[in-house]
Amino acid sequence: MQSPDDLEVTQLLNRPGSGLSSLGDVYQALYRDIKNMASYQLSKVPSGATITPTVLAHEAYERIYQSIPNDYENRTHFLRTLGSVMRNFLIDQLRAKNALKRGEGVVHHTISSVEGGQEIAYDMIDFDHALSFISEVDPQYTEILELKLLFGFTFDEVAKILQISSRQAQRRWTQAKALLVSVLADQDD
Repeated sequence: MQSPDDLEVTQLLNRPGSGLSSLGDVYQALYRDIKNMASYQLSKVPSGATITPTVLAHEAYERIYQSIPNDYENRTHFLRTLGSVMRNFLIDQLRAKNALKRGEGVVHHTISSVEGGQEIAYDMIDFDHALSFISEVDPQYTEILELKLLFGFTFDEVAKILQISSRQAQRRWTQAKALLVSVLADQDD
Protein backbone atom coordinates (compact mmCIF):
# COMPACT_ATOMS: atom_id res chain seq x y z
CA MET A 1 0.00 0.00 0.00
CA GLN A 2 1.32 3.43 -0.92
CA SER A 3 1.73 6.20 1.63
CA PRO A 4 -0.24 9.43 1.02
CA ASP A 5 2.95 11.13 -0.22
CA ASP A 6 3.69 8.24 -2.60
CA LEU A 7 0.11 8.32 -3.87
CA GLU A 8 0.24 12.08 -4.47
CA VAL A 9 3.48 11.79 -6.46
CA THR A 10 2.13 8.83 -8.44
CA GLN A 11 -0.98 10.84 -9.30
CA LEU A 12 1.18 13.78 -10.43
CA LEU A 13 3.27 11.49 -12.60
CA ASN A 14 0.21 9.91 -14.19
CA ARG A 15 -1.79 13.12 -14.70
CA PRO A 16 -3.01 12.95 -18.30
CA GLY A 17 -1.60 15.42 -20.81
CA SER A 18 0.53 17.33 -18.34
CA GLY A 19 4.01 16.02 -19.28
CA LEU A 20 6.67 18.54 -18.32
CA SER A 21 4.53 20.47 -15.85
CA SER A 22 3.92 17.25 -13.87
CA LEU A 23 7.64 16.60 -13.78
CA GLY A 24 8.22 20.04 -12.26
CA ASP A 25 5.50 19.45 -9.67
CA VAL A 26 7.00 16.07 -8.76
CA TYR A 27 10.45 17.61 -8.45
CA GLN A 28 9.11 20.26 -6.07
CA ALA A 29 7.20 17.69 -4.01
CA LEU A 30 10.29 15.47 -3.67
CA TYR A 31 12.94 18.20 -3.45
CA ARG A 32 14.04 17.33 0.10
CA ASP A 33 14.37 13.62 -0.80
CA ILE A 34 16.25 14.52 -3.99
CA LYS A 35 18.71 16.76 -2.11
CA ASN A 36 19.26 14.04 0.50
CA MET A 37 19.99 11.56 -2.29
CA ALA A 38 22.40 14.03 -3.89
CA SER A 39 24.19 14.56 -0.56
CA TYR A 40 24.53 10.82 -0.06
CA GLN A 41 25.93 10.31 -3.56
CA LEU A 42 28.34 13.22 -3.14
CA SER A 43 29.69 11.57 -0.01
CA LYS A 44 31.09 8.92 -2.39
CA VAL A 45 33.27 11.31 -4.42
CA PRO A 46 36.52 13.14 -3.58
CA SER A 47 36.14 15.81 -0.92
CA GLY A 48 37.65 18.43 -3.25
CA ALA A 49 34.65 18.21 -5.56
CA THR A 50 33.05 21.54 -6.38
CA ILE A 51 29.61 20.08 -6.89
CA THR A 52 27.07 20.75 -4.16
CA PRO A 53 23.94 18.70 -3.46
CA THR A 54 21.86 21.53 -4.93
CA VAL A 55 23.89 21.57 -8.14
CA LEU A 56 23.73 17.79 -8.46
CA ALA A 57 19.97 17.74 -7.82
CA HIS A 58 19.36 20.44 -10.44
CA GLU A 59 21.72 18.86 -12.98
CA ALA A 60 19.98 15.50 -12.63
CA TYR A 61 16.56 17.14 -12.99
CA GLU A 62 17.72 19.00 -16.10
CA ARG A 63 18.92 15.77 -17.68
CA ILE A 64 15.64 14.00 -16.92
CA TYR A 65 13.68 17.03 -18.14
CA GLN A 66 15.55 16.95 -21.46
CA SER A 67 14.92 13.24 -21.90
CA ILE A 68 11.11 13.59 -21.81
CA PRO A 69 8.98 11.72 -22.67
CA ASN A 70 9.54 9.24 -19.92
CA ASP A 71 6.84 7.33 -18.11
CA TYR A 72 7.45 6.96 -14.40
CA GLU A 73 5.29 4.40 -12.66
CA ASN A 74 5.51 5.93 -9.18
CA ARG A 75 7.63 7.90 -6.70
CA THR A 76 10.16 5.09 -6.27
CA HIS A 77 10.64 4.67 -10.02
CA PHE A 78 11.17 8.42 -10.43
CA LEU A 79 13.68 8.62 -7.55
CA ARG A 80 15.60 5.57 -8.74
CA THR A 81 15.83 7.03 -12.25
CA LEU A 82 16.97 10.36 -10.86
CA GLY A 83 19.53 8.59 -8.64
CA SER A 84 20.94 6.73 -11.63
CA VAL A 85 21.21 10.02 -13.53
CA MET A 86 23.07 11.54 -10.57
CA ARG A 87 25.47 8.60 -10.43
CA ASN A 88 26.13 8.80 -14.19
CA PHE A 89 26.73 12.54 -13.94
CA LEU A 90 29.24 12.05 -11.10
CA ILE A 91 31.01 9.27 -12.99
CA ASP A 92 31.26 11.52 -16.06
CA GLN A 93 32.75 14.26 -13.88
CA LEU A 94 35.28 11.85 -12.35
CA ARG A 95 36.27 10.50 -15.76
CA ALA A 96 36.80 14.02 -17.08
CA LYS A 97 38.86 14.95 -14.04
CA ASN A 98 40.89 11.73 -14.29
CA ALA A 99 41.58 12.39 -17.96
CA LEU A 100 43.13 15.70 -16.95
CA LYS A 101 44.99 14.44 -13.91
CA ARG A 102 45.76 10.74 -14.27
CA GLY A 103 45.08 8.97 -11.01
CA GLU A 104 44.04 12.02 -9.01
CA GLY A 105 40.44 12.43 -8.07
CA VAL A 106 39.84 8.70 -7.77
CA VAL A 107 38.38 8.08 -4.38
CA HIS A 108 38.32 4.69 -2.80
CA HIS A 109 35.45 3.79 -0.52
CA THR A 110 34.89 0.58 1.29
CA ILE A 111 31.84 -1.59 1.40
CA SER A 112 32.32 -1.92 5.15
CA SER A 113 32.02 1.86 5.52
CA VAL A 114 28.44 1.51 4.30
CA GLU A 115 27.40 -1.85 5.65
CA GLY A 116 30.13 -3.18 7.94
CA GLY A 117 31.93 -6.47 7.56
CA GLN A 118 34.60 -7.16 4.99
CA GLU A 119 36.79 -4.19 4.02
CA ILE A 120 36.64 -3.93 0.22
CA ALA A 121 37.89 -0.77 -1.47
CA TYR A 122 36.23 0.54 -4.63
CA ASP A 123 35.99 3.73 -6.59
CA MET A 124 32.91 4.92 -8.45
CA ILE A 125 34.22 4.08 -11.91
CA ASP A 126 35.17 0.50 -10.94
CA PHE A 127 31.87 0.21 -9.12
CA ASP A 128 29.98 1.31 -12.24
CA HIS A 129 31.78 -1.32 -14.35
CA ALA A 130 31.06 -3.98 -11.74
CA LEU A 131 27.36 -3.04 -11.65
CA SER A 132 27.15 -3.36 -15.43
CA PHE A 133 28.58 -6.86 -15.22
CA ILE A 134 26.38 -7.85 -12.29
CA SER A 135 23.25 -6.60 -14.05
CA GLU A 136 23.89 -9.21 -16.74
CA VAL A 137 24.15 -11.93 -14.09
CA ASP A 138 21.15 -10.89 -11.98
CA PRO A 139 19.40 -7.52 -12.32
CA GLN A 140 17.95 -7.75 -8.81
CA TYR A 141 21.45 -7.93 -7.34
CA THR A 142 22.20 -4.67 -9.13
CA GLU A 143 19.04 -3.12 -7.69
CA ILE A 144 19.96 -4.12 -4.16
CA LEU A 145 23.54 -2.87 -4.53
CA GLU A 146 22.33 0.46 -5.88
CA LEU A 147 19.68 0.86 -3.20
CA LYS A 148 22.10 0.08 -0.37
CA LEU A 149 25.43 1.50 -1.56
CA LEU A 150 24.35 4.42 -3.73
CA PHE A 151 21.10 5.56 -2.19
CA GLY A 152 21.68 4.50 1.42
CA PHE A 153 18.33 2.77 1.95
CA THR A 154 17.78 0.51 4.96
CA PHE A 155 16.86 -3.15 4.56
CA ASP A 156 13.24 -2.31 5.42
CA GLU A 157 13.17 0.36 2.69
CA VAL A 158 14.82 -2.01 0.19
CA ALA A 159 12.27 -4.68 1.06
CA LYS A 160 9.39 -2.25 0.51
CA ILE A 161 10.78 -1.07 -2.84
CA LEU A 162 11.42 -4.59 -4.12
CA GLN A 163 8.24 -5.94 -2.51
CA ILE A 164 10.03 -8.68 -0.60
CA SER A 165 10.52 -9.34 3.10
CA SER A 166 13.27 -7.60 5.03
CA ARG A 167 14.88 -10.99 5.67
CA GLN A 168 14.90 -11.74 1.92
CA ALA A 169 16.43 -8.32 1.28
CA GLN A 170 19.22 -9.12 3.76
CA ARG A 171 19.90 -12.53 2.17
CA ARG A 172 19.97 -11.09 -1.34
CA TRP A 173 22.20 -8.27 -0.11
CA THR A 174 24.66 -10.82 1.24
CA GLN A 175 24.67 -12.65 -2.10
CA ALA A 176 24.93 -9.44 -4.13
CA LYS A 177 27.74 -8.11 -1.94
CA ALA A 178 29.68 -11.38 -2.34
CA LEU A 179 29.34 -11.14 -6.11
CA LEU A 180 30.40 -7.48 -6.04
CA VAL A 181 33.46 -8.32 -3.95
CA SER A 182 34.39 -11.04 -6.42
CA VAL A 183 33.95 -8.77 -9.45
CA LEU A 184 35.91 -5.92 -7.86
CA ALA A 185 38.71 -8.33 -6.91
CA ASP A 186 38.86 -9.58 -10.52
CA GLN A 187 39.12 -5.98 -11.75
CA ASP A 188 42.19 -5.44 -9.54
CA ASP A 189 44.00 -8.43 -11.05
